[in-house]
Amino acid sequence: MLNILGNPLQNKEQYAKLKEHQKTKERRDLMQSRHEWLDETTLLTVDEMAALLRISRTKSYEICRQSDFPGVIRIGRSIRILKSQLMDWLQEQ
Repeated sequence: MLNILGNPLQNKEQYAKLKEHQKTKERRDLMQSRHEWLDETTLLTVDEMAALLRISRTKSYEICRQSDFPGVIRIGRSIRILKSQLMDWLQEQ
């Protein structure tokens, strides 16, 4: 008599492949969501901001000192800029 499901060993292998595929997709989705979160909360240094905007380091510090410039975070003597707010500010200019 033929087994309706086919070879049981083959079905186990297919099931294992399916489970591995699902795990891979879940990992990919998780990495995508982490990447989206990082895009929103990434902090840039003044040098990174200068490189991104293709301006001098001095000009970047001048911009950070402006009172209307958003997203500047001072941690001790360090300055960090929220990337998402920098991008929003650029859109307004």
